Amino acid sequence: MSKQSNVKTLTPDECQELLNYLGRDPRAPSGSRQRLRNKCAVIFLLNTGLRVSEFCQLRISDLVFQGRSVRSLTVRAEIAKNGREREIPLNLRAGEAVDSMNRFLWIREHRAPDLYAWQLADTSKPASPRLFQTILKKAGFDCLGKRVTPHMLRHTFATRAIKKTDSRVVQKLLGHANLQTTQVYTHPDSDDLQRAVDSI
Repeated sequence: MSKQSNVKTLTPDECQELLNYLGRDPRAPSGSRQRLRNKCAVIFLLNTGLRVSEFCQLRISDLVFQGRSVRSLTVRAEIAKNGREREIPLNLRAGEAVDSMNRFLWIREHRAPDLYAWQLADTSKPASPRLFQTILKKAGFDCLGKRVTPHMLRHTFATRAIKKTDSRVVQKLLGHANLQTTQVYTHPDSDDLQRAVDSI
């Protein structure tokens, strides 16, 4: 696990272990529906860096256009923490997670496009951030032996992104009002120092 100014992240191996666990979790209350939803939710969060509060407010129409996942997600101003709309391009993994949800849940359950994408099966209300906090906490302790939170998934996305692009791009993706907030992810860790030495 990287330690960057107390920013807690997951390694690629830990991410994969978590996803493997969620895909087979025998305690998921309604079986395969919950397993699919939980796994796709974590894939989506790891690949978009959304705040869990924003994620829970997404509607199917935000994610699907003409039967396929959108290429770029518009985080609407009314659900963004700072009230500012922003765009997040969806990579292949995020798009595949949306397509799986659409094909195996939303279409089969005849979900209207204006319904919440991650809502509970028997209500029209969105799933709550607390629900995903509970799911991740249980899964983290079960498969990794440590606490995992939705914000840790956001940190993981940001830490990976900052290694590929500059901080201003990551600022826009995360929806930070202040660049200084984003720069917490620019602090080099031991792996960065090792790569620098090895490249000399």
